[in-house]
Amino acid sequence: RPETALSLVEVYEAAARAGERVLGIASRGASHWDDAGSLPDYLRLRRSIRTVSVPAGVPPVQAPFTLARGGRLRFPSLVWPDPALAPTLLQAGWRLGRTTVEPLPPRGSDRSFLRVVGGAQSAIYVRYGCQRDENRRYAGHARLLREAGVAVPRVLAERPEARALLLEDGGACSLRDAVQADPGRIDRLYHAVLDQVVRLHTRATRLADACALDMEPAFDRRLYAWERDLFLEQIVRRRHRVAEAFTPGLLDEYDRVAEALLGVGRPVIVHRDLQSTNVLLHRGRVTLIDFQGMRRGAAAYDLGSLLADPYVGLPRGRREALLDYYARRVGGAEGDEARRLFPLGGVQRLTQALGAFGRLTALGLSDWQVHIVPAARILAELADSCGLAEIHRLAGATIAREQQLNR
Repeated sequence: RPETALSLVEVYEAAARAGERVLGIASRGASHWDDAGSLPDYLRLRRSIRTVSVPAGVPPVQAPFTLARGGRLRFPSLVWPDPALAPTLLQAGWRLGRTTVEPLPPRGSDRSFLRVVGGAQSAIYVRYGCQRDENRRYAGHARLLREAGVAVPRVLAERPEARALLLEDGGACSLRDAVQADPGRIDRLYHAVLDQVVRLHTRATRLADACALDMEPAFDRRLYAWERDLFLEQIVRRRHRVAEAFTPGLLDEYDRVAEALLGVGRPVIVHRDLQSTNVLLHRGRVTLIDFQGMRRGAAAYDLGSLLADPYVGLPRGRREALLDYYARRVGGAEGDEARRLFPLGGVQRLTQALGAFGRLTALGLSDWQVHIVPAARILAELADSCGLAEIHRLAGATIAREQQLNR
C-alpha cells in the first residue's frame, strides 16, 4: 500500500503473518532512535533532534563471548524467533514446552539449521529461502532415495508454504571428522559410503527415470562452463588479479573435459555435492545429506567430489583403491567407464570447488580460504595424470599465488 502510512510495528506484524522472520533493519547513513510515544515526548524530540548525530562509520555495539570447543548453545523452542518452528514441530507431534533448539553453523547456502532436542529424541529443523528452487525438492528427493535404499534422513514434517522441514538427525560427526579422528578406519568408512553411492547411481537412477522425477536440469556444456568460469572469475581474476590465464588452450582443455563427461554411455543421478562434510556417521550408520541439487550426469563427477575431496586429501594410492572398489560394485562397462573418467570428473569438480571457495572468501567467510591450496594441489595432480597441461599449469600458479597472498 504505497499511498498509506504504516508504522514499523505494522510492517513487522505483516511479515510475521507471512511466515517471515524479522532480523533487523539496515539504515542508510547515520540514524537515531527515540521511543516518542506521547505528545510531550514528540515535542521534546523535536527540540533535541538537531543536536543528535551519529558519525558515519561507527560500528554497531557487540557483545562478544567465548564458547568452548564442543560447547553448545540451546534455547527453549517457544522463544526462538521463527514463526514456522512451532507449527512444524507440532505437525511431527513434538511437545513444545519440553523442546530446546541448538543453532547449527551456516553451510554457505540460503538455509538455516537448528538441532531440535526433546528428551532422548532429536531432529534437524531446516528453514530455506527463495533463492534456490532446488530447496523445495528436498523432501520429495529424500522419499525417493529412501525408497531406493539410499541412506538419507527421513522427513518428519514438511511445510512447503512456510519453506520449513523437520528431518531425522543423522548425527554431528561427518566423514571428514571420522577420518581425522581415526585414519586407520578410512577403507571401512569409505566402503560404507561408496555402497550408498552405488545405490544412488543404480537403484535411485532407475527409480527416478521410471517416475520422471523433477530435478535440477542435467549437466550440460553450459553448466560445466559456468563451473569453470566461477573458478576463473572468483580465484584467478578477482582474488589473484590475473587476466592472462584465460588462454585459448586452457578453455580448450576444459571443453575436452566437458565433452568426455557428457559422452557417458548412461547418465546417472548425481548427488552434485558429495564431499565428506555431506556424509554423516552416527552409531555406525552412514547418512547422505545436501542432495537437493541432484541431477543427471556422469558418475565420475560424484566420485571426484568424494575421492578427490580437499577437506580430506586422500593419497593417490588410496583414491585408486577406493575407485576400484566402486567399479567392482557397479560392474560391467559402467564401472570401467567410471574408473576411466574419474580424473576428468575430479578436475571438473575441483574447478567448481575452487570457485566456490573464492566466492565464499570474498563474502567475508575467511575460513574457506584454507581449502584453496589443498584443492589446487589435487587439481594439479589429476590434470597432470590425464595430460591437461594448461589446467595443470594454472593449478600450480594458483598454489603459488595463494601462498604468496597468505604470507
